[in-house]
Amino acid sequence: MTELTSRRRHLAKRMHGRGGTSIGCSCGEYIPVPGTVREQEDAHRAHRVEMGERVKDRAPSPLERAQARIAELEAELERYVGKEPTVRDEVAYLQRCLNSVLEVCDQAAAQAARWEHPLPTPEWAAVVREAATGERPDDPADKRRRIYIDGKGNGWLDQSTGYGDVRWVAPLAIFPGDAEPSTSVRDRTGELHEIGRCW
Repeated sequence: MTELTSRRRHLAKRMHGRGGTSIGCSCGEYIPVPGTVREQEDAHRAHRVEMGERVKDRAPSPLERAQARIAELEAELERYVGKEPTVRDEVAYLQRCLNSVLEVCDQAAAQAARWEHPLPTPEWAAVVREAATGERPDDPADKRRRIYIDGKGNGWLDQSTGYGDVRWVAPLAIFPGDAEPSTSVRDRTGELHEIGRCW
């Protein structure tokens, strides 16, 4: 077996002629191979290894680095194309988050009531529940309209300041005059949560 050495006895010799660049070897025993400069460099490197020289790994060219990066990005993109979440998926995710918050509130209330002499339910539980469900106390000075989302991902806009306990809402995609009570929408779609306000 040829002993590996770091001594350079097989130096590359570049020769330029009408046919282009040809890479030979200082040992005089190497026969240049046809091909691109990169292919000739690789062939000469293989010759050096065969003759027992230690050779560093070849660094990728700028083009090879760019091609590797493109392949990496294409593979990353393929993970998401055609797999974007639908409105229903997003609503389901938000519903799971909301249920988790409400479950914590329920646990706090149950923990307070489990003793022989029940303790008061923590004040934060009621505040968090109101914030999570969007049922916040009305501020008479707030004249903005409420924006809702129902259990099917449809948007609704408040159409009134309320007639008694009834609040009328209309779909965002339909003429605002087509309004109905918010309780009807909640019963029909399963959910109706305030997500913001606007003028």
